[in-house]
Amino acid sequence: QPIILEDSNNNSDRNIHLHPNPPHRSHPGHTPSILSKMCACGTLLRPHLVSLAFAILAASLFAPLAAGDRGRSSVPRLGGLGGDAEWVFPVLTAAVAAFGMLYYLSQMSKPIPPGSKSNLPGSKPVSPGSDPVPRSSPPDAPPRDDGRAETDDSTVSPAAKLRFTPFAEASKKEVEERAKAEKKRRHAQLETADREAKALFRAKKHLEAAAKFTEALDMCHEIGNLDKQAITLLNNRSAMYERAGEIELAIADCDVLLNLDPFHEKARVKRMRMYESRDMFSEALTEACALQLRFMKENSDALRRGVQKTPPVAQSKIEELVKEILPGEVERCWTAVLERREKRGGGVRFPIAHTVVQLMSSFSSYDGWFEQAEKDVPVVDLTQKIEGIAEDVLPRARYLMRRGKKFAYEKKFKEAAADFEDALKSINAHVGDDDDATVKFGRDYPRLLEWVGICRHLRYDLSGALDCYEICALLEPMNVELMVRKAGIKMDDAQVDEATELFDVALGLEPDSRDVLLHRSNLWLLKADVDAAKKDLERLISLHPNFLLGRLRLATVLMQTNDIPGARASLEAAGRICPTSSDVHSYLGELRFAEGDLSGAREDFEKAMQLDPLNPTPYVNSGLATMQTPGPNGLPDVREAIGLFEKALVIDPQFFTAYLHLGQLRLSIAQSIMEAREVVELYDRGLRECRSKDELNDLCSMKVLTMAQINAAMQLKMETFR
Repeated sequence: QPIILEDSNNNSDRNIHLHPNPPHRSHPGHTPSILSKMCACGTLLRPHLVSLAFAILAASLFAPLAAGDRGRSSVPRLGGLGGDAEWVFPVLTAAVAAFGMLYYLSQMSKPIPPGSKSNLPGSKPVSPGSDPVPRSSPPDAPPRDDGRAETDDSTVSPAAKLRFTPFAEASKKEVEERAKAEKKRRHAQLETADREAKALFRAKKHLEAAAKFTEALDMCHEIGNLDKQAITLLNNRSAMYERAGEIELAIADCDVLLNLDPFHEKARVKRMRMYESRDMFSEALTEACALQLRFMKENSDALRRGVQKTPPVAQSKIEELVKEILPGEVERCWTAVLERREKRGGGVRFPIAHTVVQLMSSFSSYDGWFEQAEKDVPVVDLTQKIEGIAEDVLPRARYLMRRGKKFAYEKKFKEAAADFEDALKSINAHVGDDDDATVKFGRDYPRLLEWVGICRHLRYDLSGALDCYEICALLEPMNVELMVRKAGIKMDDAQVDEATELFDVALGLEPDSRDVLLHRSNLWLLKADVDAAKKDLERLISLHPNFLLGRLRLATVLMQTNDIPGARASLEAAGRICPTSSDVHSYLGELRFAEGDLSGAREDFEKAMQLDPLNPTPYVNSGLATMQTPGPNGLPDVREAIGLFEKALVIDPQFFTAYLHLGQLRLSIAQSIMEAREVVELYDRGLRECRSKDELNDLCSMKVLTMAQINAAMQLKMETFR
């Protein structure tokens, strides 16, 4: 755009337009000569005059022919037309004249290139950089006044340039001074608005103060390049809105501010507080995590050196927010679990063999049926018997029950459950009621009901298992072991009081029952009554000193009460009972871990894994010990620990402790948001394996916290949590 400057020579309104390449024009102090004007006109019209001359020449040549004697015999004839051709010459004359005019018009429409003298063929072009003015002109002659702008400033004389320079410099300086003055004035207005807003805040006129901050923000936008001031004003205005109860407006200001500066601590604290006041706990947790991530990022070096720093958000506040979110998240996840379970036909998958054997061996009847199944014929023979008497219901049901026990002995519990269910279905279809089934099937009928109840309980079909136990209890009302099994279902269903009543009845019938004392200790631990649990277990050991599971359970309780010598004595006794027990070495490793003997603990865990590679507990314990053991560089071998946790989950997909430790470890080394999302997928995988709401709590809690950390990192535009 041209720079408009006021003419400093007079006070008129005339303006001088300065272009980057000023056009040649007449100016004061120069009067073109007549000769130079004629030369300029000749140069301009030369190609057009040639075209016009060519047209006149053509017309003059043919005009005599057209006006000659029409009767001359020498006029040629045109073959094929016959007769005279007197009309031919006028036509030719007109055609040539038209051609000449067209050529003339075409030349008139062509612009003359700057720096060239002529477009006519044979004219000498002017080379770039050469002087287009004829050599006869003096070198200091002023530029020609032909109305065309030159492409090079070299054609403007130095004198002309000097005449324009003072106007340009004066104008630029004046514009700059005016701009500075205007900017200073706007800044003064901005400061005034800010002071007035703060005065209104002190007067507790919060909405009026917000309006003044709005005026100041508008000035920031007008002035430009004041992002820092705008951030401060937004923060102040959001505070005014919050004080005035306009939470939506306050949050909106925080949103804009944090888009400009994601690490603004005051805005995040404020938005967390407002989210919490509106019961938006998930959003508040995200803000808390953003504050923690900002703190860790800004103090990473100090934290790495072990320097104590106070985080901006207390851990108790984060736990409080998670606690508010958890019930809704647990309910949502549990609904999803039930829907998947319904699609799958009810129930959950069987626990791994190691877990089932531990549960079954906790009852006194385990040794009896185990020895009986061990002595029975192979599965192949029993299958042949079943196929041979397919139509005889009761004998077939007995063979199905025998084969089910054989499958259980071989740790094929899914196949065992199918045989027990098939046998019960056959009997119920053949007899009228339970009493009739007892008469026809004998004492095997209550045992069959008990086996079906056990398998249903293992698949966490609590109502189905309880139905079987209730029928069995009607047939055997004094069966103490059956009462304990019913109490176990009540405990899993969080009906602690009913379970307590069943244990009391069972102890009244059999005060020294091993089953009652062992399983009631679990009830006491569920109630967090460690002393009562210890009392039951000590009585159990006094009555049954060689009961391995009782020794192991007592050692666990003693470790919880920090009675390390007593726990060691109990474990050493368990080792003498069964030196090849994987569980004994796993418990010994836990004891050494508690004592701080990490290398000894890892040795015991390794021994436990060798004795039973399908026992997942020592893998998890070894992973925890690895994370506490510094390597050659002073840091633990994180990859080894991750591998141990992953191995535990391969063995037992329902080992929820492994999900928790593996998720936390993988999140701590996540290099990207994508890797962090994989941790959420890990927790989802564990949630799909949950059998009850209680099992959902810990995994849901970790998932909620991980999602909040991911959202916080995205708001901070961080690619990693470190």
